[in-house]
Amino acid sequence: MNKKEGYLVFLVDDNKVFLTSLKNSLKERFGALLKISEYNTAEECIQNMEELPDIVFLDYYLNAGGHPDAMNGIKAMGEIKSISKDSMVIILSGQDKLQVAIDAIKFGAYDYLSKSETVFLRIQNTVVNAIEYIKSKRMTKKHNNRNIGMAIFIVSIILIDVLWYTLH
Repeated sequence: MNKKEGYLVFLVDDNKVFLTSLKNSLKERFGALLKISEYNTAEECIQNMEELPDIVFLDYYLNAGGHPDAMNGIKAMGEIKSISKDSMVIILSGQDKLQVAIDAIKFGAYDYLSKSETVFLRIQNTVVNAIEYIKSKRMTKKHNNRNIGMAIFIVSIILIDVLWYTLH
């Protein structure tokens, strides 16, 4: 997906019903603005990180199929951030424990949301905020690139003038 046209979102949760509901909620609210990929394990998500998602919704507890070695959300977030520091990771959890939220934010999460009855609305609000932040970063990068180009152009003119006056 062309980054100017929309935003790539990864959804990672071992609860397939929740995953489908979340995808439907986001599609209903944002339509084609979001390209959504779904994964049942952190390992699947990490295998597809070459796509460089803008936003990753990541369940805190991941244990798809009862695998004892399944990567949890905090460890997965570390892997995701090492591959793409610009991907915004939002940790989701079925428990409403303050320490889990603190750990998530401490280790680099953009946000932490508990899976309560209002989670889909809060996720939509988080996506709106994340999109605004991403737009701002893209605009800053665009302006910085333009400023670098202008600086190179000005330095080139100065060097040409210096050479011209030195040689004549």
